This record gives sequence, structure tokens and C-alpha cells, in this order.
Amino acid sequence: ALSYTSLLHPDYHTPRDERERIDYPKLTNMARWMYLTGWAVANRQNPPARDKDFKLER
Repeated sequence: ALSYTSLLHPDYHTPRDERERIDYPKLTNMARWMYLTGWAVANRQNPPARDKDFKLER
């Protein structure tokens, strides 16, 4: 699993969290980085190592 964040800001998930506050150049760079990271992992010669004993518990 991969997780990405742009970090939180004081208005995150509040009524003041408006689209005008989006940093579009930063969002563009993050989207590019996320795509390239996923592409690199998906196109590796060998898949990422897995822990054979890992159990997802809910």
C-alpha cells in the first residue's frame, strides 16, 4: 500500500477549507509524483517483496 499526503493545514476539513486555497502547482507536482511512483512500482522487473506471514485483520 502507498499513502500520500500534502500534510494538513489549520483549515483542513473545516468550513474554511475552500477550493480557492488549493495550491495548483503543488497539486500538479504531487499528481505527477504519485503517477510516476505507481508506474515505477508496477513496471519493475520483479514485484515488490511481500511478507508471506502478513495477515490483514479487521
